[in-house]
Amino acid sequence: MKLLTKNISTVIATAILLNKDYFVSAQMRGGGGRGRIIQNLLSNRAAINREYNNTDRGIESYTWSDDPKVSKWIKQHVKQMKALVESDNGMIRQWDDLFREVFELRDYHHMKVRETENGIKVKQTGDTECAKALVQAHAKVVSKFIKRGRQETRKNHAVPYICQWE
Repeated sequence: MKLLTKNISTVIATAILLNKDYFVSAQMRGGGGRGRIIQNLLSNRAAINREYNNTDRGIESYTWSDDPKVSKWIKQHVKQMKALVESDNGMIRQWDDLFREVFELRDYHHMKVRETENGIKVKQTGDTECAKALVQAHAKVVSKFIKRGRQETRKNHAVPYICQWE
């Protein structure tokens, strides 16, 4: 009887967690504005320009658009993601290994943003080799989102090899 009770408790706890994850995913798709901005950016990715370079400690990027509406969304999105990473409990894309690790190691990488007339410049640095590799991998994936759109957003992205050993 104890085993049956334990198994039922496990099933209930799992269902609660899965339902929570579903709710969070649904919220990201349309809730709080973040989901709408992401969808707008993906739908208008042809109007987005992006350059990034790896640095000794992380990356520097510049993402912009000549379309004022798209430029506004870029700025909003970057600021929202910065706030989410810097919060104690913010998370997105928990099914994606890379993004999950970026949020789990949030205390080891840092972001500075500077708005320009038509976009935003970002400088991200990592305190450890793993954090630096995460920042660089994330920048590469963001560029893939812009280049490939929703096709790329459906993929799971690997955590850099170095992070498995730190």
